[in-house]
Amino acid sequence: MIIKHKDYENGYYFVTGGNQSALRRRTIEDLESIKNSYDEIKCVICNKATAKNFKVIGGHSIITINNKLNDGCFFINSIK
Repeated sequence: MIIKHKDYENGYYFVTGGNQSALRRRTIEDLESIKNSYDEIKCVICNKATAKNFKVIGGHSIITINNKLNDGCFFINSIK
């Protein structure tokens, strides 16, 4: 599951715990919903551990690694 970051316009968090298969399905649905809410996704900014979650959005070619970010936190196109 993914929730919106309360302090950033383009920020999100992965939520973990509970039933993993249901959570995985919901996360894929959430990623698709986020993807569809942007005209174009130029990059996903996240740390190296979080980057493993983004094959659904379009592969690693759009990933920008910033290891100062917390695990599970990511931004679409910019940190704002």
